[in-house]
Amino acid sequence: MSKIKLFKASPFYSDVFNSITAEDNYSNISYDSLYKRNMDTLFGWADFWKMHLEDTGNFEVREVISNNMLLQKIWAKEHKVPFSRRSWCEDILEAQLMEFQPDIFFAHDYSNISSIFLKKIKKKIPSIKLVLGWDGLCYKDLKFYESYDVLLTPVKSVSDFYKEAGKKAYFFPFGFETSILEKIEIKENKKHILTFSGSLINRNNFHKTRIDLLGELVKRTSINVRAASFPTKKQVLKWHPFLAPKQILRLLSARYRERDNYWHIGKLNLGPVYGKDMYQELYDSRLLLNSHIDVAQNSAANIRLFEATGLGTCLITDYKDNISDFFIPDQEVVTYKSVPECIDKIEYLIDNPHIADKIGKAGQEKTLGKYSLENRIKSFSEILINLIG
Repeated sequence: MSKIKLFKASPFYSDVFNSITAEDNYSNISYDSLYKRNMDTLFGWADFWKMHLEDTGNFEVREVISNNMLLQKIWAKEHKVPFSRRSWCEDILEAQLMEFQPDIFFAHDYSNISSIFLKKIKKKIPSIKLVLGWDGLCYKDLKFYESYDVLLTPVKSVSDFYKEAGKKAYFFPFGFETSILEKIEIKENKKHILTFSGSLINRNNFHKTRIDLLGELVKRTSINVRAASFPTKKQVLKWHPFLAPKQILRLLSARYRERDNYWHIGKLNLGPVYGKDMYQELYDSRLLLNSHIDVAQNSAANIRLFEATGLGTCLITDYKDNISDFFIPDQEVVTYKSVPECIDKIEYLIDNPHIADKIGKAGQEKTLGKYSLENRIKSFSEILINLIG
């Protein structure tokens, strides 16, 4: 039996691939060499799907970072592929798909891959039997995903929504890539007592709850803040309570709490870390704060649940109705239902580090035993085989 060919197009944050190329001249570097440097950052899913699907012996996988302009243009140059300045992303992606002739197209990069492109590519490349998509932000948008044959989502209620609407969808919870433990520095002592690492986007359905929580925590506890999409300690005028234009606007609009949060969080924010650096930062912390995106509502689903526990860090996470489907509350992770409860539990764990370490170890045993990304992907590989017959 010939192997199933799967082509996966995923995005990276621009901060990640820009940091790789910031100080070097890449006029003569090969695609394979620069591709490897990007994947070695361990950002997101990196090339873990390729690794685990090919380990089954049933798949041949091609991964691309579809929004990395430099990397994709190097591929196009090596393969003598023309592209438009305006539509370089889809032009090069089409050429890569034509060259690989996949059975499955995992169009993970839904921000840069249009429905029109998917319709065109299905007609142009008849080898594609299945287009796989990802809804990780609870869009629940049938029109947006109309050109996808199957959807994956880490939120059970979202997969139920698509199924009820007649769309084929699967609940695919996040997992932890266990090989990361071999690539970080294992230390006896923890560098940080408490850490927050993640985005702070002040928009409806994003991180307003998270920002309010952090705004209170930074005033009452010592916390290592590594926030993305938020002013940093060096960007004084963007968050100063009386000098920054946006802060003045918040004052004039009577958004005093929001202004206050920007001031107190911004003073401590050292900026984001990603991939391997982020995993090291999480590992170096005794306690890790987690707060789900607002659109998640009552569902525990985000990737931090498994990253923190997989690293053995004691996770403090907002209580969700389904949290016990994954972990035993206050034994394998610590949960909170309010800001005061969160602060109380953090203070208790700071005073009792042995309990925090015990919970961290229990959470790690659960994640390594049941929620490895390898297990998630290999289990789903059986579904993929059945889907394309």
